[in-house]
Amino acid sequence: MSFRRLLAALASAVLLVAAPGVEAANASAAPTTAVPAARTAVPAVRTPVVAVSERSARARPRPRVTVRDRDRHLVPGHWATIKVKVRNASRATARGVRVRVGKRSGLTFRKRALRVGALRPGTSRTVLVRVRLDVTASRTLTLSAKARAARTRTAQVRIAPRATTWKGTLEGGEPISFTVSADGRTLRNFTVLRAPGVCANWWDGGTQRPARLDTVVIPEAAIGADGVAKAYVDLPDDEPDYDRRAHVRALFRGGSAASALFSYSEEYADPDHFDYCRTEPHQIPWTATRQ
Repeated sequence: MSFRRLLAALASAVLLVAAPGVEAANASAAPTTAVPAARTAVPAVRTPVVAVSERSARARPRPRVTVRDRDRHLVPGHWATIKVKVRNASRATARGVRVRVGKRSGLTFRKRALRVGALRPGTSRTVLVRVRLDVTASRTLTLSAKARAARTRTAQVRIAPRATTWKGTLEGGEPISFTVSADGRTLRNFTVLRAPGVCANWWDGGTQRPARLDTVVIPEAAIGADGVAKAYVDLPDDEPDYDRRAHVRALFRGGSAASALFSYSEEYADPDHFDYCRTEPHQIPWTATRQ
């Protein structure tokens, strides 16, 4: 291209820029052809789908409270321990778990609320409930476990008094033993081994000689509301001509027996041919404590 032609082209370009109306007029006069607009592909945005199962949607803490021994027999007036197991049976962590002991007349507790803390799914923990039975009748104890955002679960324990074993000695050291019924109203099987005594008979001229008596068992004696047990008992004997009689007395206070006495005698029924044995002294003091 020559230099002149290059200048002419530049001049025409300057005119087009300075006068846009001319270009518009030329453009309107020129035939137009519709050019379809290019389509821009917009990438599809996928929303992630989270699968929520019905079981996971319902996952809430479920602390369960269990007691191995649902029937407990306690000694009235004595403290006992009840083991309470709390288990998280859900797929969610149980937080703020507590065990509460229901209030019940005739029962005394060291604590009525015990803190368990957090329990992970499937784990368990055991707490100790200290209880004392203050009456001689059965009671039902209710234990409950509660966690945050969880229902309260309960378990019940039946508490009943049990018979108690007592052991002691006569004043001379001879052993004695017996039991007291669960309701505290009956003394049973009061047993004395080799109580000290004296014996005499007509063929020896009535001379008394020291002796150790055979085992004496008093089957039963009632205990009054004042705690006093008193009984005179005729005991059976293999020989019908012998009379055997025993006496027991005691005042029960808590776990001990006070003002307690024991006596025993056996004699031949024929006054012309006497033969007897009895405790010496006639009333022997004794002591015993609940085991």
